[in-house]
Amino acid sequence: LTLGQGAFFALGCYAMGMYLMRQIGDRGVYGNPELPDFIVFLNWTELTLYWAGCDNAFVMILFVFSGPGLLAFI
Repeated sequence: LTLGQGAFFALGCYAMGMYLMRQIGDRGVYGNPELPDFIVFLNWTELTLYWAGCDNAFVMILFVFSGPGLLAFI
C-alpha cells in the first residue's frame, strides 16, 4: 500500500478497534465495564466525545466505511 492508501485503511481499523475496546467490558485488565483499559490507566473518569456511539455495532460499521470515504473525498 502506498502511504495515502494506508491512511484510509488505518482510519477504518482505528474505528473497528474503538468498537472492540468497548466490547471487552469487565473482562479487561482493570475490570471496568464502562471504560476501556487505556482510559482507566490514564486515570480519566469518562469517555471523550468522539467515543460516543462506539458500543453500537451499526454506528461503528457505518463509521468504518464512511470515515475513510469522507477523508478520501476531501
